[in-house]
Amino acid sequence: MQVDLWGNSVVRCASYWVFHDESMSMPNRRWLLIGLLFVRAEHLEQARGLLYACCKQENYYGEIHFSALPKQFEGKYGAKARVARRWLQGYEQRLS
Repeated sequence: MQVDLWGNSVVRCASYWVFHDESMSMPNRRWLLIGLLFVRAEHLEQARGLLYACCKQENYYGEIHFSALPKQFEGKYGAKARVARRWLQGYEQRLS
């Protein structure tokens, strides 16, 4: 049986994968932005599959940083913005 910091019994109801990212705000770096994404363990493959499908549609597999997203979605350099948009739309429609 698991216990918390104070010795109380803990019953685990769900398992999560937690993804974390941080970014300094631009241009003055006065703010630290932290993002957390909690994915239930039983939904991990579905989330991974959705993200892979978004990358495959745009043929873009590099890193995506929110602060570095282009302002336009068209053209070669807009691929990372399109992947980010597809991922957020898919997450909202199917995973959230």
